[in-house]
Amino acid sequence: MRQMLTVLAVLSTAIVSAQSEIMLFDFRDGNMNGWRGNYHVAKCEGTKEGLHAVSNGGEDPWIEGPAMPTLPDGNYEKLWIEIRFKGTATGIQLFYGDGFSASREVHIGNPTPNEWTIGKALIPRPEGKCRLRIDPCVGNGEITVANIQAKLLF
Repeated sequence: MRQMLTVLAVLSTAIVSAQSEIMLFDFRDGNMNGWRGNYHVAKCEGTKEGLHAVSNGGEDPWIEGPAMPTLPDGNYEKLWIEIRFKGTATGIQLFYGDGFSASREVHIGNPTPNEWTIGKALIPRPEGKCRLRIDPCVGNGEITVANIQAKLLF
C-alpha cells in the first residue's frame, strides 16, 4: 500500500511539473491589472512588490480581479493556482468563478505571516468569464500579492 501511494504521489507531481506555468496576473512594479478592493478595504494599491491591500477592520474584506486571461485549449480538467503573497493573516481564501460563493472557495494557509509564501490551490477548469477573488483576513490586516500563476492538469 505504501509503495502504491508513493507511486501515485510521484506520478501526480510529474503531471503537475510537466505543465508549463501560465502567468495570470503579475502585480509587481505597480501593476494593478484591473484588481480592486471592496468597501472593507481601506487601501488597494500597486507597489514595487505587488498588489497591496489594507483592511479597514470590516467583517469581509476582499480584492477581486477581472476575467482571467484566456487559457490554452486542451483536454484538461483542473488548474493548479499558485499565489505568491505575504500578509498578516495565517491564511487567505481564494474564490473562483463568474460569481463568488462558498461552494467555489478554497483555503490557502500562510505558514509564516509577513513572509513571502507560495500558496497553492486546485480548482476545476474555468468556464466562461472566470474571475478570482482573494479574502485576505477578517478584521484589521493587510496582504501583498506579487503574482498569480496557473498550471494545467491533464
